[in-house]
This record gives sequence, structure tokens and C-alpha cells, in this order.
Amino acid sequence: MVDQELGTRRYVLRKFPYTVLYNVGDTGVIIEAVFHARQQPSAWFERD
Repeated sequence: MVDQELGTRRYVLRKFPYTVLYNVGDTGVIIEAVFHARQQPSAWFERD
């Protein structure tokens, strides 16, 4: 889930069907999740 208030950003890879969710902090980038974009997307909304 992309949450602009928390600063979560999404990047979709062009050559591969993957999406990366990440946060940019003061000390660097934190990768929150990497997932296959052609899988069931609603499964990610149910995860903690």
C-alpha cells in the first residue's frame, strides 16, 4: 500500500514485472517490499 503521509513510494521496474515499495529517510533508503506485479495484488493489502 502506498501511503504518501508516511512517505512510502512505489517504483515499477520496466523490464521485469516487479514493483518496489520504499521509504526515503534521513540516513538512506529503506526497502519495504519487492513483489511480482502479476501476482494477486490484493494479497499485499492483507499483509502486515
